[in-house]
Amino acid sequence: MYRHPNSIYEDFQDKLDVTIAKLSVTSSKYYICGDFNIDLLKYHEDKRVEAYVHMLHSYGCYIFPNYPTRVTPNSSTLIDHIYTNNASDDLQNFILVHDISDHYPLFISVGSINPKFHHKKTTRRTLEFFLLEAFLTDLSEIMNEDNTKNLYTTPVGNLFKIFIEKFESVGKVQKIVLQQFITKKGLARN
Repeated sequence: MYRHPNSIYEDFQDKLDVTIAKLSVTSSKYYICGDFNIDLLKYHEDKRVEAYVHMLHSYGCYIFPNYPTRVTPNSSTLIDHIYTNNASDDLQNFILVHDISDHYPLFISVGSINPKFHHKKTTRRTLEFFLLEAFLTDLSEIMNEDNTKNLYTTPVGNLFKIFIEKFESVGKVQKIVLQQFITKKGLARN
């Protein structure tokens, strides 16, 4: 579902209210997802957002996710949502932090279609135990320099000095890879 950011807010809320009311009387599980252009992070600042969330909760809707789905250098907004009346313990929601679009893709898994995660340890180079003087000595031998202090005046030495000043150690990080659903061509089908 898509709500244009310039559309009349109240009209959209009224139409969604009618739609969810019709779904609710069927006793069926439903999932409504899309780019709603309603920033749920403004719940405490904007009375319209507060009324919108209360309308959803009045039908027993669970709202996912609760983290920003569109992040720019200047702002973070939660404008992409999934609503459901499914209260299953097997329900999980995910945000795929990727630059496929200016919005992060989000998805939900229910029961047996739960994605299998593979936790992969990634190692990055660290400068934590780096010995600068030993490196400069080795480098000066390679470049036939007698004085390592003069090495910083050489182009290679100057670049290395900038490198040392700019980068800090990063150590090990843990990365989650969605092997089952994410392929080189995009989302895989189950």
